Amino acid sequence: MMKDLLNAILNLFVKPKLEERKQALREKLEKEISETDSDWVKIRNQIYLELLDSADGKLMDILEKKIDNI
Repeated sequence: MMKDLLNAILNLFVKPKLEERKQALREKLEKEISETDSDWVKIRNQIYLELLDSADGKLMDILEKKIDNI
């Protein structure tokens, strides 16, 4: 019962916020890919995009921090 309640809370609040973060980061990376002539930047950003698909909250924290420092 308690586990079900916690899962319901997770689905209602945490997962949508994580998806919002992923989408914002995805848009930033895709924009940079479309605006650059650098093959290195395109490859790097494509790798980040691949990681986003399976990212949890902790990985999102790391990715956001790294990408903000670019």
